[in-house]
Amino acid sequence: MTGGIRAEVKVETTEACPVAEATTDRRNAISNVSRNLSSGDGTVVEEFTTDAEASVDDDRMYPVFTYDSRVTYRFDREDDIDCPCRRVEAHDIPVAETTIENGSMIIAFHVTDLDELKAVIDDLRDRYTISIERLVQSGGDGESDDLVFVDRGALTDRQLEVLRTAHDMGYFEYSKESNAGEVAAELDISTSTFSEHLAAAQRKLFAAIVDE
Repeated sequence: MTGGIRAEVKVETTEACPVAEATTDRRNAISNVSRNLSSGDGTVVEEFTTDAEASVDDDRMYPVFTYDSRVTYRFDREDDIDCPCRRVEAHDIPVAETTIENGSMIIAFHVTDLDELKAVIDDLRDRYTISIERLVQSGGDGESDDLVFVDRGALTDRQLEVLRTAHDMGYFEYSKESNAGEVAAELDISTSTFSEHLAAAQRKLFAAIVDE
């Protein structure tokens, strides 16, 4: 059994998502969103579940199942909307789970490796404001590990240069191979400027690692 990665990505928009647009009460989470492409005519059939008291403002959507205080709705539409879920599926990756709440949507999907993950993330980021909520990697022994996706794009070019130079010069080794002054000299900046860039870069990286 080979390991794979489950990604949960938050997209800070619900535009172009007919489910989100039809459900105007953002306090009620929408879950179990599923899509099925009908054969032949390019029609997409969708289902989603929300609270019974939620307002659903789309005549195409009709209830198909009710349990407790939740209702599952179904509707069909043309497959011509470039929504976040469709962007994931364009990589031949099914969306495993979608939840919509408070104007954002969280899309869960599975990839085989980090290269495949990066391709999907880059595609989504080109169109939307996104954040990585969680990455889980499965192992061959049946165990799973939490992964951290560090976005190097969050660093400025100068911060990345400072980190690379400090790393290459052994600044982060247990027995430092160079000190701050030596790394600063290599970068042709003052020691205080080196420290400022390094601290800013570390804050961004630590935030990616420890923030929930």
